[in-house]
Amino acid sequence: MVIRVFRAHVQPGRQADFEAMARRLSVPLVRKQKGLLGFYAGRPLGHAKDEFVMVTLWDSVESIQAFVGPDWEQAVVPEEERPVLLESFVHHYETYASSED
Repeated sequence: MVIRVFRAHVQPGRQADFEAMARRLSVPLVRKQKGLLGFYAGRPLGHAKDEFVMVTLWDSVESIQAFVGPDWEQAVVPEEERPVLLESFVHHYETYASSED
């Protein structure tokens, strides 16, 4: 399994805008992907007030590539969400243990 962690820094004061757009655009987009085993989308708490996260779990790198394309290590951000972002990051991890073991 592959863990994909997407982090987005939004412009100050645009947290509610970004969350509304992500709920409308990104969440449905991710939810319908083949090979997706689960996801969590999170809003900021504490001192990281401008950083959102989406953690997804995939059955394989091939499933991520089917979603993202050959440049699978890049973030997927709908065009409408881009103006409120300062920057985004995506990282991938191969699982070696889980709560299900």
